[in-house]
Amino acid sequence: MSFDAIKHRIFTLIIPVCVFSTLSASTSIGSCRGVVRSADRITNLRQNTQQLKDPTQQMQKNKQLTTTMSIQNNNMTMQSLGPTPAQGAHVLPAPKTATKYYEMNVAFTEQQTPPFENEMPKTAADQRLLRNVINEKIRNKEFFYGIEILARTYNPNVLLDYNALGPLLPLFTSIVWLGMDYCNIENLTEIEAIRLAHKLNRHVRVMPHLSCYCLTEQRLREFLQIDFSNVLSIRGDYFDKDQQYQHSSELVEAIRRIRGDSISIGVAGYPEGHPECKSMDEDMGNLETKVQSGADFIITQICFSSQPIIDFIKNCRSRNIKIPILVGIFVPDNLRMLETILRITKIQMPLGDLEEYRRQNDLGEGQFTEYAVKKAVEMIDVILSSDEVDVYGLQFFTMNRFQNIPLVLEKIRNK
Repeated sequence: MSFDAIKHRIFTLIIPVCVFSTLSASTSIGSCRGVVRSADRITNLRQNTQQLKDPTQQMQKNKQLTTTMSIQNNNMTMQSLGPTPAQGAHVLPAPKTATKYYEMNVAFTEQQTPPFENEMPKTAADQRLLRNVINEKIRNKEFFYGIEILARTYNPNVLLDYNALGPLLPLFTSIVWLGMDYCNIENLTEIEAIRLAHKLNRHVRVMPHLSCYCLTEQRLREFLQIDFSNVLSIRGDYFDKDQQYQHSSELVEAIRRIRGDSISIGVAGYPEGHPECKSMDEDMGNLETKVQSGADFIITQICFSSQPIIDFIKNCRSRNIKIPILVGIFVPDNLRMLETILRITKIQMPLGDLEEYRRQNDLGEGQFTEYAVKKAVEMIDVILSSDEVDVYGLQFFTMNRFQNIPLVLEKIRNK
C-alpha cells in the first residue's frame, strides 16, 4: 500500500494501552447470509449475533475461553530505533521521547487456537488463500472485514485481543511493511512484520505487505519461499530510480510468475487518485495494469466520503476491472491523529466535517469518539446500501488503535 510508513507511526501519537481483537483463522468467520441489498446484509449480521444480548457479558465470557499468547519472548526484546522511519499513509510519527519499540502481544480466541493443533489444519490450505474466501463471501452475499496492523509498538503493553472485536471476527489481518527500515535488514526472519506474520499465521489468515523499495528478485524469492498464502503488493513511499521494481504492477507480475496461483495478491486503489498521479485517468490506468499483471483483489485507501468510493468502484467496473474491491475504513480516535493523517497524506476531508471533528474534540474525548464512529457508520451504510455497487468487504486501518472498531461493528449490527 502506498504511503505505507505512516502506519508505522500513527499509533504512537498517543500511547495508551490498546486492547482489541483481530483476525479469523477458521473457515467459518461468523458470516451473515442474505441478499444483495445492504439492509439484508446488515440484518443478517445482526441475526447472526442476536443471541449476544450483552456484548460486555459476552466479552467477559470469551475472556475465560481465551488462550493468550505473547508474540514476544518471556523477556521482552527492545530494539533501538534506527534512522527516522519512512512516512506512509497509515503510519504516524513516533513520539519524540521514543527510543525503543516492542513487538506486539496477542490474545487469540479459543476458536483461533485449536486444542491439538499448532497451526491451521492442513486441509484448510485453500481457505488460507484470501482470493478463495473473499470470492466465497461475495458469492454468498456475506458481509466480512479485515484489519491492518503494525508489527511495531512503542508501548510494551499493547495487546491485540481478538476477543474484544465482538462476535464477528476479521476474515484476515494485513501487516504493514516499512520498506525503508526493512531494506537494511539482511535476514528476513529478523524483520518484525515477518516474525509477527509467522506467529499469527498459525491461527489466523495473514496478509503481509511487501514494498518495491530496495527490493531485488533474490530478496523477493527469499520472501516468497517463506510460503505465506497472501501478500499486499505496494510500491512504497520511497522510490529509487535504480530499484529493480519501479511500480507495484511489476512486483505483482514477478510474484505471480514465481508463485503462480499458490498465493493471493492484493493491491491498493485510490478513490480520489494517487497523490503522485497527474490525473484520475492516469491512476486508473495504473490500477488496470496491476490487475492485468495478476492482482486478485483491491483495497481502497483512506477516503472520508462515500461518493468518491462509489464512483471509483463504478469506474473500475466500467474499465472491466472485475476483481473484488474491499473498502478501506479509517476511524480516528483522537483529533491529533486525524489532523496528522490529513497533513501527511494530503487526503481531502470535507471542510465542514473537519470543523465538526474539532468541535466535538472540544466537547471531550467521548464526544469525539461518538462522532468518529457515527461518521464511519454513515459512510459504510451508504456504500453497502448503494444500488450502483455491490460491496461486501471492508478493511479497517487501525494504526494499532483498535478500540473504535467494535463500536462501528456494533452500530452496523444494530442499524
